[in-house]
Amino acid sequence: MKIIITEKQHTLLNQVIQEQGFGGAAGIIGTPQQAFMPQETRFPCLGGNNQLIPFVIYVQKNKNKLCQKLNITSDLLLQLTKVAIGIMKRETDYNTGMMAIGEKFLDSFDDTFLSGKLKKSGKLGSVGPAQFKYDTWKNLDMEKKFGMNRNDMREITGAGLGTIVSVLGNYRTALSLGYSKTTKSVNPFLAKKGITFSSTNNAALDMAIVSHNMSIIEKYCYTSSPTLAGPCKSPTYDPYKKGSPGYKKYGTLKVYQNKPILNYFPNKKYGKQTAIGYLEEVVKVFNSLNCVKI
Repeated sequence: MKIIITEKQHTLLNQVIQEQGFGGAAGIIGTPQQAFMPQETRFPCLGGNNQLIPFVIYVQKNKNKLCQKLNITSDLLLQLTKVAIGIMKRETDYNTGMMAIGEKFLDSFDDTFLSGKLKKSGKLGSVGPAQFKYDTWKNLDMEKKFGMNRNDMREITGAGLGTIVSVLGNYRTALSLGYSKTTKSVNPFLAKKGITFSSTNNAALDMAIVSHNMSIIEKYCYTSSPTLAGPCKSPTYDPYKKGSPGYKKYGTLKVYQNKPILNYFPNKKYGKQTAIGYLEEVVKVFNSLNCVKI
């Protein structure tokens, strides 16, 4: 379907866009021509996921404001935009996976006392395309910085921008711990077994990506175990809970605090999910987004 607007409507729309600035994630930010251009022509690498287009256009149209407000380069903004798309794919398949379906089911009970009370309390857990918790979103200060309230984290553009801000914070933490932005992540223990894994070729960014889901950002050192690393901040490390089979095998390890492993990426496991598995899923999407430019 072709949508035609008058020159006057075009002018008024652009005026509204300029006045809005960052004002919310729901609308498409950009010119009418961009907004209604067929997806396969403008963003073929998105694979038909049209719901991502408003987010990408939002970043494109607000590039200068975002770079200034976040104090980053346009190159890093582009990387973070691609990372955000990859994380939303990994977390909820762009809000179409089983988690999103369950969330939408709960939305159908919005008018019930219990559902409303749970949502206001934030006890429903992670929500939206990027699976933010209410407290996490609040700590990002998205409403003050970008005019996005907590309902925006349940939409693609709001969740995407929130992910950019969140991952950027993780990225800066990783850099402060000595992780490189020009070298890929390493795991010497896996390398000895001939096991390799995908990377963004930016060790700090790799850590930042997985830290959206798992708490893994640490400076790691060699330990008394020939197969395990541990956080450098402590002289000892328990890789497994006391009393568990893993603890009976490895016990409490001595950490060689003067022997850091540069750009180390731990393959920690949370349930059935591993840190490397999470990273590789995001990197796969990240590397496919050659048509996304800002």
